[in-house]
Amino acid sequence: MRKKSAVVPVALFLILTITGCRRVSGHGLFTALNEPQPASAGVPATDWITEDAESQTEPFVRIPDDYSLFHVISENINTNEYQEQILITKEKNTLDSSIILFIVHFDPLMNAYVISNRLKTKATSVDNFNIQLADMTGNFNLELICQGMNSAGESTLDIYAETVTESSVELPVYRSVLSVAVSGLIEIGFRDRIQPEYINKTAHGVPFPVVTKREAPEINYTIEEVYNWDETETVYKKISEKKVSDDIKDPAALRKVIGETTESFASMIDGAWKFADSNTVLFLNNKMSKIELYDYDSVESYTWTQTHKSLYNRFTIRGYNDYIKFIILSLRITVLTPNEILVDVYDVNSNSVTFKKNIPLSGKYTRLSNKIIFGQNSNRQASVDWELTGTYLSEMNRRIVFSGNRFTLFDGNGSSSGFFSLYSLNGNDVILCLKTISPTYAVLKTENMLIRFSEIKKDGKINRSIELVPVQLNINGWNATGGESSRYEQIVDTAVGQ
Repeated sequence: MRKKSAVVPVALFLILTITGCRRVSGHGLFTALNEPQPASAGVPATDWITEDAESQTEPFVRIPDDYSLFHVISENINTNEYQEQILITKEKNTLDSSIILFIVHFDPLMNAYVISNRLKTKATSVDNFNIQLADMTGNFNLELICQGMNSAGESTLDIYAETVTESSVELPVYRSVLSVAVSGLIEIGFRDRIQPEYINKTAHGVPFPVVTKREAPEINYTIEEVYNWDETETVYKKISEKKVSDDIKDPAALRKVIGETTESFASMIDGAWKFADSNTVLFLNNKMSKIELYDYDSVESYTWTQTHKSLYNRFTIRGYNDYIKFIILSLRITVLTPNEILVDVYDVNSNSVTFKKNIPLSGKYTRLSNKIIFGQNSNRQASVDWELTGTYLSEMNRRIVFSGNRFTLFDGNGSSSGFFSLYSLNGNDVILCLKTISPTYAVLKTENMLIRFSEIKKDGKINRSIELVPVQLNINGWNATGGESSRYEQIVDTAVGQ
């Protein structure tokens, strides 16, 4: 049997996110989303990618042969001493089938792990699926919250409550207390419960409401439905439905710009958008399927893969990180005018089925003029017409090895490695972005270098040279940091092997 060395204290006044990987830092197995977390030694406070727990990806039980297994979440999800598992599955060879959760508990009588529950959700898309634990009802128990999307493009929410039996022999049973799908948005009214009575468990807390939003027949209006906890029937019930104004400026003109399709929306938001009162720039290039975030001296590059409409002026776009493929960026965009958008930025770890809102990057963005930065008429390119591959040596006995999109740097103090990318800011300036990572794929350092590349072919040899100048990126291009530049060379004998 598998026991945990210590039972995780249940902080019921916090929202807890189940991760598919066990954290090695000092703040336990769950990440508390509304409380700052201390950093582990040598790891930045912003690191949220975790190391694998033992047997993390292996289920404790055999699932039926007609199901495909997508994720394994191994955590102690209740207050007993045994580790449980949540297996995220779908029926094989079916795109529109529902996501099924197999809940795996340890059975003391059988002295083995067994599937105690099969929970059918309204979601069908594994890529858009998210699981959380939270005390939704305020009664000191944790509910299982599943949010996702179905094949019709609707947002889905399933909430399951654990039924605790009086007999210690019987296994826990989960039952559905709310299951909804809406062509729009679903929002949960999470809030801090700081009342002493709730913290001391002398009085229940206020239940979290659930609000769905969908388009109204009239332009610039939304239908909002509110669901709240019914203590008598112990389920969530709809308590109100009303039409509210979206307060969009000139909605008729905006509809003409956005149109009725995701393709026309994607074309409308092409270009550069500046975050209010900062140097952060969001660059969207639908034609080249690229999403890039420039934040002072760092660059995040993503391949734009999905566009989903949730409300008439609200869309969600997603992209896979060009460096670490299982990191996904999700942007929920609300269009206010053709030149103003509200953006909610979410970092997604598809390996562990977790979503994390990026508060510093979420807010109002204003369109930048094509003459200022990276516009449709500028000479910006996604890549350059040469590539880095192989080993380059410097005069200081340093060497850097490029392979695929990975690099390894060797110097007198040891070695470091990570991911790199090349891109052009204009016709002459090419930037090399180096992201140094930890063994757990946490990004430890981001460096941007102006790179000057030359290649000379002579006497059966190819001499390649690169000069690297440290720079900082800004909305107008780059500035030199004053750091020391470095030069590397690579000599290839083309006669070798002939």
